[in-house]
Order: sequence, then C-alpha cells, then structure tokens
Amino acid sequence: MQRYPFEVCPLKICAINSAKIKSMQHLLLLFLSFATVLGTAQNNYYQSHKSNTAFLGISDAQISNEKAKVLGLPNAYGSYVRYVYEGTAAAMAGLQPFDYIYGFDEDMMSRGTGLTKLLSRHQPGDQVNLRVIRQGKEMTLPATLGQPNDSTGEHAGGTAFLGVREHDDNENDELGVRIETVRNSSARQLGLLDDDVITAVNGYKMVDWHDISAVLNNMDAGDPITIDFLRDGSPQQVTGAVGSHDESAMRSNSRGFLGIYSGHMDETKAKQLNFDNPYGSYIKRVIPGSAAEKAGLEPLDYVVGINDYDMTEHRSLTGALSKFSPGDQVTVTYIRNGKRLQTNAILGDESDENLSRPCAEEPFFGVSATHNDNGSRPGVSVNIVKNSAAQQAGLENGDVILAMDGKMLIDWGDLSAIINASAVGEEIAIDYRRKEEKRTTVVAMGSECDENGKDRNENQWYDYNYDYSFSDQPQQMPDEEPAVDMDRIKVDLKDMEQDDADAMARKGVAMPLINNLTIENIQLFPNPNRGMFRLEFELPQRGETSVRVFNSDARLIYSFDLGEYQGKFSDDIDISQNGPGAYFLEVRQGATSMVKKVILQY
Repeated sequence: MQRYPFEVCPLKICAINSAKIKSMQHLLLLFLSFATVLGTAQNNYYQSHKSNTAFLGISDAQISNEKAKVLGLPNAYGSYVRYVYEGTAAAMAGLQPFDYIYGFDEDMMSRGTGLTKLLSRHQPGDQVNLRVIRQGKEMTLPATLGQPNDSTGEHAGGTAFLGVREHDDNENDELGVRIETVRNSSARQLGLLDDDVITAVNGYKMVDWHDISAVLNNMDAGDPITIDFLRDGSPQQVTGAVGSHDESAMRSNSRGFLGIYSGHMDETKAKQLNFDNPYGSYIKRVIPGSAAEKAGLEPLDYVVGINDYDMTEHRSLTGALSKFSPGDQVTVTYIRNGKRLQTNAILGDESDENLSRPCAEEPFFGVSATHNDNGSRPGVSVNIVKNSAAQQAGLENGDVILAMDGKMLIDWGDLSAIINASAVGEEIAIDYRRKEEKRTTVVAMGSECDENGKDRNENQWYDYNYDYSFSDQPQQMPDEEPAVDMDRIKVDLKDMEQDDADAMARKGVAMPLINNLTIENIQLFPNPNRGMFRLEFELPQRGETSVRVFNSDARLIYSFDLGEYQGKFSDDIDISQNGPGAYFLEVRQGATSMVKKVILQY
C-alpha cells in the first residue's frame, strides 16, 4: 500500500514517513508561520469520526535504528513525539515534543506492536500509565485516553521563523544538522553561519531536518532559544529570541549588489595564474560608484569568498550575494597578483549603470589579436594599429604583451579588461616579449576619438579592444555563458504525460500522475531582473506542502518545504544555468499532488 508523509488512522495521526520526507529535505527553507499541522480533510475526518477506540492526540515520527542509537533509546519501535495536540489526552498528561513513548503500563512496543495496536486495546476513558523517555530519563505519565473529536488539530507554537535551510552536505543519522542561513533572519542575528552544524535546540538533540522543523514548529515568535552548534568542529552556543517570518521581506527582489562584471575562468587558466580554486569570479569591469569600487576592487582581481562563503563548483558569487541585502557589510576575499587579500564592502542596490562613455573618454590602446599560437605560455600576441598608443609605445606586430599596469595577462579577455578600466591619458606600464627578449615601456592611454575628433568605431577600430569572453551580466557564474536568454525564452506549462512519468521513474524519481491537488492561478515566467524564473500559485486548503523541480535527467534542482501552508506562493527558481529543455514540477500537499511538465524554448 502506498504511504504518504502524513497518514490518518482510526486511532491517531500515524507516524510520519521519514524515508519519504527525507528525499525532499535538501536546501529547504523553513516557513514556520502556521499554527496547525492537520489539513482540512483531516480536521473534517476527526470532527465526523465517532469511535469506541481510544485516542491519544499526538503526531509522531518513525525513527531508524541508527537515530535511536544516537539518541540513546533502547530501540526504534516506540513513538517519537513531534506535536502534542491541544485538548487531547496527550496534552492533559503533559506529553511534550521529543518525548519517546515506548509502552503503556506493562505493554511494551515491539517490532509488531506499535502505538496504534496498544491504543486498539483500550476505549475512551481508560486510564493508562504512559512509559516515556524524556531527554534520556525514563518516566511514567498517567493519562486518561480520549477520542478523536477531542482534537481541533492545533498544537502550541507555529509562528517562529529561524531562517535556516538544510545544507546539501549532511550525514544521515548522525548528531547534528548542517545548515545554510537566510538573510535578514534571526539565525543571522544570533550569529549562525553557513556550514554550521546544529546539534541541539533548547536542550533537544538535533539528528535530522525533521528535528529542526519540529522544534521550531512548536515555538512562537519571540520565544527564547538556545542553539548548540559546531563551527569547524568547535562546539559553540548562542542564546536569544527566535524571530517571525516577514513574507514581504523574504519575497523581496532586493538583494545585495557588489557591482562587478565577471569573465571567463577555467581550470587551465586558473592553473596558469596559480589559483587553487577555479570556481571564483574573475573581475572584468567594476561599475563606477558601486560597492566594489568603493571597496577598492579592480579588474583581474579574483573573488573567491564572501564572509565565510567560499566559492565552489556548486556555490557561485551570485549565490553568496543572494543571502544579503543592500546595506549589509561583507568581507570580500580575493586574489590580486598572487596574494590573498580581504576588503570590506557595504553592498548597494542593483544598478542600471550605463558603462558607455563619450568618445573622448573611451580608452583606445590600438592592438588587435593575431592568430599566432602562444602555446601554454602566458601573454597575448598582438598586431598594432597605426597612430595608436600601442604604436607610440614602440610595440610591433607579433609582440606578446605579458602584463599591463603590473597585472599578468593570460588571454585577450585580460588585455581588454585592463584597457577598458584605464582612463584616457593615464600612464600604463607595458611588459612585453619580442621574440625571446623581455622589454618594458610606459605609454599614455589613447582615446577612441582620433586626432580629428572622429570616432574610431566608425572605422571598426573599436573591435580591436573587444573581449569576446566579456559578459554584461553582473556576478555571472565563471566559466559559463548564460544558458538562457531571459529576454527571449518562452515557458510552456503543460500536463505531464505517462511517458514522462515512466522515464523519470526509470531514473529513480516517482512522479505519479494523480493530480488531485486543488491549485489555482499557477504560472511560471521569466524574471529577467533576477536572472531566474518566478513560480506563483495559490493553495485554497491548508496542508503539509512541498515544491520540487527536476530536470530531464531526474536531478533535483529546486526543493522547498513550506510546512503547513495555505494561500499564495511566490518564489524565484534558478534554472537558467540548466538551459532550454524539459523540466518537471511537483507540488505536494499531504496525500494530494500535482505534476506539470515545463518546456523552456526560444
């Protein structure tokens, strides 16, 4: 029989299927502004259900043998309490979240005897002694069992928002949950950072993401919170108040803007420059008046980190900056001339700065690329334009420019970056090689206007300085051109077909074509301002909700756990780097779901 994350049994809310939910927990944002965990269907069921069988009034989780061992529990057959519902026998008896129920009176839970079976042996009004382990201590709680309509489906808490999501790199069934933090959140205010590992909250051990979700869903905004965590293996603790979720702030398009344009970087070039990390952002231009300019960043600086957020294959500068808002101060780690440096920058608002300049202010050096093979040696082989600054410097056709302004050049993109960053009349030191002889000269940068005040671009001389690897996209991912032209891309949202579902199933992702979820006003459209796609829809009913997007290779590229959710949803999905093609969207709410096929095409 197919099981869903939440099941309704005649006796109680059954166990949460941890295995099902586990696969949806990567990079999930905690939205904890909701007070109930039961959907409308479940509430209606309880209100209409009349039974002579006993009811306790909890939501519990199944745990693995490994998790039981980490928590010091005798076995994994008991019920690990997540929520205690108001007005029920459980609440009257004093049960708490993270209690572990392992028996009634002398009846102990075992492989074939769970909480449901124990309850089936009793009737409403029966008095039992609950056998419980609470934070490692055994205790007995007297309880008078009730019936299902005792519960309204509400439990304490539900308005807290900490602002963390699960990190990709988490070990299963080990103490501690590695996190990423959300900008403008209480997690940030408390001092938590990306890659911290939360080991306990308010004294409760955190083994997996379900524990993080449960403890916060039982809290209200403003409640005191104590978090134990590891940072680089060192145990630390912070204490404060948990915040609330401000949806307007979280959904704002405003994010911190550094103000750079980045260009091409690959492993070969990184090796030539002695960079041990090929995933940073190689600055090609710095926007005038931007945070980057004020912080002293320059073309050919190589940004490798923001605060403690290091650039990796899966972590871009864009991703790092998306965690911050305008006005936030960050520490930028970069490499300049082989030295690892840091500078502080106060991020600004995204700029529409026009980088074009009047002809008289546009720098022109006067070189064009040759087709000479320079092998693996650094430097750019050039031809010289007549009556240019390059000719005045004494350069000749076939010379190889090794450095300008003290910065080593690997390719034409580097040369173009230095030229574009120079001011007309500025003296520039040129290191070059003629045959095998190294030479140095100094020359004043020329202007795009010729001696008659005529724009050299009319004679197509401007293209001699053009960098074909240059991108006009701020903070572009290094080593890639944009996979999607956001101004031209078209989005087609259609029903998923059985052939698609079968293909995904063969790749390990089950997407049944049930489509029994009531969902309204669903749309997906490009958001060019963010370089992403905006997903919007509305859910008229409340329930445990998750959103997932897969590419055609069945790779999960977006996952969002909304907890108990009802109403309008809107978020930006970063699928632009995956390019045109087919994607698959799934929205699940309790035992209902909807799947759609998304086609991106020009």
